[in-house]
Amino acid sequence: MNHGAKFVPKGPAGAQGPQGPAGPAGPTGPTGVVQSVINAAATDKSYLSVDAFGGGTGTYGTLLTSTVSVTLNSKLEISFMATFGIAGATRGFFRIKVDGAVVVTAGQNSWGDSTSFDEGVSLQWLTGALVAGNHTVAIEWRPEGNAVTIHCPAQTGAAIGYFASMIIKELAA
Repeated sequence: MNHGAKFVPKGPAGAQGPQGPAGPAGPTGPTGVVQSVINAAATDKSYLSVDAFGGGTGTYGTLLTSTVSVTLNSKLEISFMATFGIAGATRGFFRIKVDGAVVVTAGQNSWGDSTSFDEGVSLQWLTGALVAGNHTVAIEWRPEGNAVTIHCPAQTGAAIGYFASMIIKELAA
């Protein structure tokens, strides 16, 4: 039965039309914490100061260090906590270095003979935006005075409760 419809053959495809308007922007990349790195002293740590000038300006030694690979414009949130002891009434100094540059320093008084590791210190720092790649974070320490030793036991055995630890968080741009 023919209802008046006529068969028309299909011709070749036409030329490509103009491009339409751009669609909406996609979701933003990751936000918040991208990664976390934890570095805790696994062995007892001690550092003997060498104060060539005798004025409490001795050299620093490295307590903890970590290398973190970050994406472009990420920031690092660095937290450091420790308990320590120093023989004698003196102070312990701690600092955070990022890629070799000192970003924050703090001193903590020690009252008398603190070989019982009853002194505590905490430092925090938020970097500015970093270039993509590897970045090194170091915690350095020293006691005040010449030929003075600063101690921090490991988090094992009888020394549980004493510690030196660093937490590094990469924060998305």
